[in-house]
Amino acid sequence: MLNALYSAKHGRVIGWRFKTFIEVAHRVEPAHRRYLHYFRRALAAYDRADQLRAEDKSGKWALKVKHYKAQMQINDPAYTPDTSDMKLVVLLFPEIFV
Repeated sequence: MLNALYSAKHGRVIGWRFKTFIEVAHRVEPAHRRYLHYFRRALAAYDRADQLRAEDKSGKWALKVKHYKAQMQINDPAYTPDTSDMKLVVLLFPEIFV
């Protein structure tokens, strides 16, 4: 989770051996779906949507976004947020909760 959030904050890969930021997004969904709500907040707070769209040459990320938004709408349990680390996230990334 921290790797994903710091990567979103800085717009580059932090903590993983990926080459591009879009790879971080592809890792979060599906491997870390329970933290997707934090990642989405970070993408918005740090204005990374355009960066992801630019790096999404294959269109696979756009398809994932469409899919996960639909799943969240129907309250798919796979996307239930894990809030056990909420205090840490608020401490380290308060700007994503503004």
